[in-house]
Amino acid sequence: MKSELRQQALKKRKEIDLLQISKQICNNISALQEYKDAKNIGIFYPKEVEINLLPLCENSYKNFYLPKVINNGIEFFKFDNNTEMLRGKFNILEPNSDIMAQNLDIIIVPALMADTKGYRLGWGGGFYDRFLSEFTGVTLCPIPKCQLVQTLPKEEHDKKCNYIVTEYDIIKIL
Repeated sequence: MKSELRQQALKKRKEIDLLQISKQICNNISALQEYKDAKNIGIFYPKEVEINLLPLCENSYKNFYLPKVINNGIEFFKFDNNTEMLRGKFNILEPNSDIMAQNLDIIIVPALMADTKGYRLGWGGGFYDRFLSEFTGVTLCPIPKCQLVQTLPKEEHDKKCNYIVTEYDIIKIL
């Protein structure tokens, strides 16, 4: 079921204007009070079919961190526009940085789809769910509105996000 949903989501992503949607989602994230208050933020480096949050990194008053796959998990490392990037385990760009995040205030979590209860459909590796099982800060999931559904299949280890951010809405999950 999840693999079929991933295929559907990827097909849909190729049909929408991700550049414009990404700009609008960045604007909505920037307007969120929890984001305004945050100092240390975990983001992700976008694959070609993902929301591009890199414009957020132009805010010099915040520290941004990107994930690196280490063993069977992820850790977040310092990132700015001068950071050298290297291809990681899944051919995703990762920061060539030794400065690991100590206290992230927010993690912005990638997804292919999300539901109105805060659950997301990721790429299937479980890396974020494992990391989030220990994380106590705020979690945001940026998603095109057309990929927000009522309910996704979920498993016991799936972690829900505090906010779903589309190009039109900011949905706080209770």
